[in-house]
Amino acid sequence: MDFVERSFELPGIGERTYRFPTHFRGVELVIAPLLVPLSLAQSWLPEAISPIALPGGRALALFTVQHFGEPAQLKPYGEASFAVLARTGAGDEHAKGFHVLTMPVTSEENRARGVAIFGLPKEMAEVSLSGDERTRQGVVRVDGELLFSLKFRRRIPVPGAQPIRSGNLQNVDGRWSRVRSAGRGRYALGSAELELGDALRRRYPGLPEQARSRLAARITDGELFLHLPE
Repeated sequence: MDFVERSFELPGIGERTYRFPTHFRGVELVIAPLLVPLSLAQSWLPEAISPIALPGGRALALFTVQHFGEPAQLKPYGEASFAVLARTGAGDEHAKGFHVLTMPVTSEENRARGVAIFGLPKEMAEVSLSGDERTRQGVVRVDGELLFSLKFRRRIPVPGAQPIRSGNLQNVDGRWSRVRSAGRGRYALGSAELELGDALRRRYPGLPEQARSRLAARITDGELFLHLPE
């Protein structure tokens, strides 16, 4: 894999030089997808993009809580996200991916880096991920108020390391871009219970107070490479 170095002036942080793609080791990630009404998802998105329509007039939302234990050139940090699967146009040839609506994070440098380089709406928060091998609890608070919590219950461990691939659709310097990451990790499948706090439901009206994700996942011992926007 070819690496490049780029320097950026990060507001409140100063100039930083990073190597890309950024290499993350020691990744734990809990993922809970949730089907929501298509019209509701559209109301949360910028006008320039649309949610991808699923059968039954639904759209796919995604909640995650993650911990990065060994991020290259950064200190370990916690993070979470709420996103909607979207695209920039009407056809499959157009750019598509998960548009992140909010990405709470525990690192000020990573917050500034995410906003400036990747167009990600990162905000400072308290993010915790705890429990045992069967049950993991992720809790996200902004200014002391619950944004959301996610309780994952393992049902089926998947043997061996499996590929991890993801792509976000973000506006970077006025242009819609794909932010891609790929790697490997150990999976476990299960279900998740979501509690969506008042703080999140004020921002995105129509979200339920509680929800259940029937097919959730946990990734452990993950290794990821985060590429520059395309």
